[in-house]
Amino acid sequence: MKLLYLLCLYCTVSIAQTTPQQLAERFFKATADNNLGAFKQLYPDVTALTVFIKSVAKKNEYTDAMIEETSYTGTNNAANSFETLQYQISSLGLNMKNAKITNVLTLNEDVQLNEGQEGDPIMVKATKVTIQFTTAGKNYSLVIPHTLQISGRWYISEEQMEISSL
Repeated sequence: MKLLYLLCLYCTVSIAQTTPQQLAERFFKATADNNLGAFKQLYPDVTALTVFIKSVAKKNEYTDAMIEETSYTGTNNAANSFETLQYQISSLGLNMKNAKITNVLTLNEDVQLNEGQEGDPIMVKATKVTIQFTTAGKNYSLVIPHTLQISGRWYISEEQMEISSL
């Protein structure tokens, strides 16, 4: 049960930049280059994940091994999310190498990390980031559903991103 809770926590975090614009630029470059290695590097390491868990968990009940396993699982899930995003890009026939970011929008919201689980609700402030871009004369948006700041850096979740035309 604790591992499941940690996985839910990890699902709500991951990309290390100091502003939403930097987050968008790094994320976009890794996506445009179809560079899974660069994409994985944008996720938090075990240290950042530990800081996050300790900041939201009321009890000190999570071992280093549990956090390391959560980090490993989250990184693998992120890789799957990245592959799905690349499939969407291919299906839409987009040339991301020629794409240009035109705007980065943010929307703050409260997110419950342990929804559907026992215990008191664990609420965090999350930010939805929408990257608007243009390629081949058409406008699109790429939505990153949840991002968080941990120790002054921005992280994205492993949740599936969505691309749509504007």
